[in-house]
Amino acid sequence: MSLSIIFFIVFVFILVVFLYIKRANLSIQKILFPFFYVILYRTKTGLALIEKWGSKYREFFRFLGLVCIGIGFFYMFIAVYNIGASYYLLIKYLFKPVFPILVPGMSIPGEGVVSFSTWIIAIFVIATVHEFAHGVVAAANKVKVKNTGFGFLSVIVPLFPAFFVEPDEKNLRKQSDVVQYSIFAAGPVANLLVYLLFIFLISFALTPLTEKYSEPLGVSMEAINQDYPAGKFFDGRVTVTKVNGAAVNDSEQFADSVKGIVPGQNIVLGILNGSTYKLVAAKDPDNPEKGYLGVFGFKNEVNWHNKMLGGFLSWLISLSRMLALLNLIVALVNLMPIFITDGARMIEVAASKMFKNKMTAKKVWFIVNILVVVLVVGSIFLPYLLKWLI
Repeated sequence: MSLSIIFFIVFVFILVVFLYIKRANLSIQKILFPFFYVILYRTKTGLALIEKWGSKYREFFRFLGLVCIGIGFFYMFIAVYNIGASYYLLIKYLFKPVFPILVPGMSIPGEGVVSFSTWIIAIFVIATVHEFAHGVVAAANKVKVKNTGFGFLSVIVPLFPAFFVEPDEKNLRKQSDVVQYSIFAAGPVANLLVYLLFIFLISFALTPLTEKYSEPLGVSMEAINQDYPAGKFFDGRVTVTKVNGAAVNDSEQFADSVKGIVPGQNIVLGILNGSTYKLVAAKDPDNPEKGYLGVFGFKNEVNWHNKMLGGFLSWLISLSRMLALLNLIVALVNLMPIFITDGARMIEVAASKMFKNKMTAKKVWFIVNILVVVLVVGSIFLPYLLKWLI
């Protein structure tokens, strides 16, 4: 078990103890309790800053909120469409979409396994940006923000920390549909903007600095277990520099080198120390027609001219990529109408404006949410069902 996972387990244990002590001040939103629920701890922290910015820059944030409406609905469509379109790959190739689990120990291609410190910083930044955007657009539209606070998305136990702002719901529901759309869309769109910011930072600042002050060595990886080809040779992490005699400098080149392999094909991996390993590709557990080596945790390795600078830049790049990835995931998931998301609130407002009958509006809203939930859950479990049936 990696150190990051141990830290995460300790973190969850401390959360459970803290929340038990503070249980009188908590509220619980039950979704599929006790398996899936949200714990909220309300405070007044940050309210003054939200009100100050919302008042001082009122016109700017009101305009920004209007822009967020179009972007929000557009990416809501993109997110749902991509989930639906993935069923072609699911059925034809038994392809399993990747829904990254946002916990320490997850592997990002090119960066390796995410550390606990990187994860906790990323969660803090993402949640702060998301909720501050909701709050300041609400304040700019003169919707009172009653509380701030932090919460925990729980799967049996609290796992994923988050912050929240709580506008006055009665006041909010009296606002025009445009104002409500802008407040709900502001959070996920802010995450999309942060995603673009970090992509820009990586592309035009950190990557050029890396290229200037280092030389590529190859891509390091680990074997999943001894049941697959790599597990018979790799003892710990190794750095691959060649595939079938062709040089590979990073994870993308490695992926391109092995993407067309088939079961039984010989693959010769050249290692940084000069050794070579001859692997025979096994069957991919997700697609028996494709070859599989059984490796994970890809990390681009470089030789830094200055070790201290290299250590700092490596950490900064890893953090930036984590922030970019998680901001994108949080934005898209929040824009999909799945009952408790911002996208669900936007659809609720749209349904109430389209249908004068409140019961009809609620039914339409419920049906839309159920359809999206079924699409998402189906895309996760359908490959396993098809394998079992076939």
